[in-house]
Amino acid sequence: MKYFGLLDEFSDKEIIIQDRIKAELIGEGENKVTIRFPHQDVNYKDAVAFALLDSHNKYLWYKDTKINSDLCTINFDGFDYLQIDYVPLRFKLYLVFQGNGHLTFCRLYSKSIKDEYRLTKDKRLLYYSSISSAEYRKEEVNLITNITTSGYFGFILINKSSRVDYIVSNTVDNFKIFQDDFCFDVTLEKISKFTNFGVSFKSALPNVNTIYDFKPTLVRDMGDRFVLECRLPRTYFQGIKPDVFNLHTYYDIDGERYYSTVQIKDKENYDNILELSATDKLQHRTLIDEITFTATESYKLQFSTILPYNGVEITPENTAKRILFSPNFVATRVFYGAQSVDQLGQYRISLYTDLSGISDLSVFAHCTSIKEKIILDVTEFNPKKNEFIVDFSAFKEAMEDITSRTYSICVAFSYNGYMYCGKVSAPDYKEDESTKYLQEVETLTIKDTIAVVEPMYGSNGTFYVRVKDRLSLFKDKVSVSYQKAYFKDKYLYIVTDITNNKEHFTGYALSYRFKDSEDRRIYYTSAELIPSGDNTHLKGRFDLSKIELQKSVWDVYAVFNDGRTAYFANVYVDKRQMYDYLYHKSMSENFYRFSNKEDTDILFPYFTTRDTLAFMIRQISPCDSRKFKMKEILAVCCHKVLKWYYSHKNITLVYERKSQTAQDNGYYFFKHCMDHRVGKRLKSKICYVIDPSSPDYKNVEPYKGNVLNFMSFKHMIYLLGAKNLVYTHSKNDCYIWRPNNSVIAERIRFKKHIFLQHGVTSLKRIDKFYGKGKAGDTDVFVVSSKKEREIVNKWFGYSKEQTPITGLARWDALKDKSNGSNEIALVPTTRNWLDDVPSEKFLDSDFYNRYMELLNSPELKTVLANNDLELNFCISSKYKDYFTSDKIDNKRIHISVIGEKPLNEILMKSKLLITDYSSVCYDMLYMCKPVLFYQFDYEKFINSVGTYINMDKDLMGDRSISAIDLCNDINKMAKSNFRLPYEYKLMRDNSFTYFDRNNSLRIIQELKKVME
Repeated sequence: MKYFGLLDEFSDKEIIIQDRIKAELIGEGENKVTIRFPHQDVNYKDAVAFALLDSHNKYLWYKDTKINSDLCTINFDGFDYLQIDYVPLRFKLYLVFQGNGHLTFCRLYSKSIKDEYRLTKDKRLLYYSSISSAEYRKEEVNLITNITTSGYFGFILINKSSRVDYIVSNTVDNFKIFQDDFCFDVTLEKISKFTNFGVSFKSALPNVNTIYDFKPTLVRDMGDRFVLECRLPRTYFQGIKPDVFNLHTYYDIDGERYYSTVQIKDKENYDNILELSATDKLQHRTLIDEITFTATESYKLQFSTILPYNGVEITPENTAKRILFSPNFVATRVFYGAQSVDQLGQYRISLYTDLSGISDLSVFAHCTSIKEKIILDVTEFNPKKNEFIVDFSAFKEAMEDITSRTYSICVAFSYNGYMYCGKVSAPDYKEDESTKYLQEVETLTIKDTIAVVEPMYGSNGTFYVRVKDRLSLFKDKVSVSYQKAYFKDKYLYIVTDITNNKEHFTGYALSYRFKDSEDRRIYYTSAELIPSGDNTHLKGRFDLSKIELQKSVWDVYAVFNDGRTAYFANVYVDKRQMYDYLYHKSMSENFYRFSNKEDTDILFPYFTTRDTLAFMIRQISPCDSRKFKMKEILAVCCHKVLKWYYSHKNITLVYERKSQTAQDNGYYFFKHCMDHRVGKRLKSKICYVIDPSSPDYKNVEPYKGNVLNFMSFKHMIYLLGAKNLVYTHSKNDCYIWRPNNSVIAERIRFKKHIFLQHGVTSLKRIDKFYGKGKAGDTDVFVVSSKKEREIVNKWFGYSKEQTPITGLARWDALKDKSNGSNEIALVPTTRNWLDDVPSEKFLDSDFYNRYMELLNSPELKTVLANNDLELNFCISSKYKDYFTSDKIDNKRIHISVIGEKPLNEILMKSKLLITDYSSVCYDMLYMCKPVLFYQFDYEKFINSVGTYINMDKDLMGDRSISAIDLCNDINKMAKSNFRLPYEYKLMRDNSFTYFDRNNSLRIIQELKKVME
């Protein structure tokens, strides 16, 4: 049998990818490789084939082969892999064993080559001859035998022209600037059959093949290598099209030229180049058509023209003004300079680049998260000093709400018939809170709220301006310390300490943490100053009966006014005060109970992740009683006595949203652990936490010995003794929601956390909660692809080691069950601006009314009837009381509450998914099924939540903003028999790293690392 295709379509048998087997490379020929297996404890009678998997475990080449314990030849006749759509492409080589109803893939491995390479660093041990070749995009590609630095056998498909790059390690060092020229040495390794060699500069831009060969000043022969002394004039690239160049070397072999990359020799040389680069930008007033240099993160010496490479040609039709206002004209490069605010409050920029030859100078502020560009007026320009003054009054018309946001400052101009733009940055900036913010340059009034425009520096010196509510601008200016907070009758009393600025103190403010600027509300109260030793107590009270209390968080601020500006200050709480509050008996029922229109709520103190004072409002529950507090304290005492016992168990808890379900990644990970006895292998007691009243409890009943009933006494003790928490939504979901001074909930943050996610991080911004150092931070953040890992590394602050690419556990069970089904699914995501709002506001929301309009539209009714379709409308449990069957006049529409019925079962049976911003679209794409997007509130969503992708071009399905257009798209999909369009099939390949149903296995490996 010979097979080539997707791994998940290969076999009905279970495929297990594990273990390794020793092998030796004996010889190579055209389309074949000969392998010898040394003596080892292996039953070769069970070996049935050789197989190759690409680096993502997606594509499989499989060929039955008779295996023996001596020499085996692998024949690659008609090598199908050359049809793959990109190079370089790596493959892993496996020997396949059959038995017990499954196929086991064992990777070929050579310890001797691994050890020898570690000693010699000789790349010739890793890369061998080409065994096959073909043409790819009009260029010859070679398939080369490869052994990794870890000793594993494989193959790599590369362009023939880059072959040399894999067998040499050329370096650059001794970089300096001499008489305004760039001087450096390149060490070039000798290889066989070369007739000529040299240094070159290759464009680093995509789809640009510009190459400049450069003759070294001196060549020194060092035996097995040459040292090339180079002196590059600063004007070398003058007059060329703007570009970015990486340093390369080249060899001429058999009449053909081969290029290889050059690495900076070591960290000492890398740091030297960066230091020289920063100094050069400060001291050398560069001409606009000269070059500059830097060291990249990948240790490459890079030269670039001062002009950005993304210049746009000015034509009579495409004028400079039209280019400037185009949303696609954005900065991709950096100009270096300085920013300041003078005594008159004028904002000045001084560039380190000579601007005497430019025209059409413009400045704009760009907010990438909402794709907003505000064109600013340049009121004065001095080309001799390369300095200009910028006016920010354009913000007055542009700002429509008070949501805080940050804009990068970009400079644009025309030069030699092209428009260019770039961000501005200070190369010598050192991150410092005292110099981070400049004086405000504009005051705005937005919906009766005063806001300011304030220039600032980013962490890397980039120039930004932030728009912020003036009251919140100086929250850390004054040191205010918490003393106590308590309730008496209808009053909330707050006492704090202050060491400075007491003469400016005016009282306290209670501010609702709003998600929509329309919900903004602040209540003030006066306070008295009470001398106390070196400090001063500030005591004030709020009359809660006069405050319109609304869920969920209210921040407390001390209010100051220095005669010119009113400002807030945070109230900080130290760890000792938090501990005293949690364990003090008098605080066990320290809350204010009140009734609203819908239920009975409580207001209680809440300490934020920044250790500041706030108050939480939520519905009262049995967990707020004194009896429950005593139960917690008893559990703490029992655990303290038996701590040694529970520590020995090495407890790992797995759970999903609020411990109410067993149908997401948590359940499938736990199921895999139970079915494969993972706990025994890891020497860990792995338990699942779930409410016994949950409809999903039946899913975990077969593993009852490892199931903890949510909020039981046993659950409390196991949580206290647990070392590892594995979860899908929030690490705090293993305990009561929004606890009121809980002695157990406080300990959750001291565990090891593995975040399985409940979807792919892409469409919705969540880094403000899940980012490193934020309330929802974690130790391991599981992702599904390199693209998703790049998002998490960039926006969340986690390292690559903390973001393993494993895939989602629930995908191991995903199967397309839509054959013969007539179901489609509509799954809207929740809106954070509708959390905890009163019923009347929800019913008046655009979200509710637009979905009700769609569900009752005659167009949808016609489309469903004409194509004999049933629509499952899957809504969050938050909204189940608003969307009910009696409000929908269409018997083909069925309402499902997410959590009450497994969403993955609905998706597997559905031929089509319709969503707005939900990551379940990736589950459908994983099954190669189509998705449509209904984004009627796109602008509001981007402003309130944000996204990591460009939804105009990166969505994996067609997009509509009206119900009529959506119905037309549904009808079009039905007519095509719900086939996934080709463009989205290509997107599918780039959206996932694995299709091998081994995601849970990879997550277990990460759990093992955490335990170690």
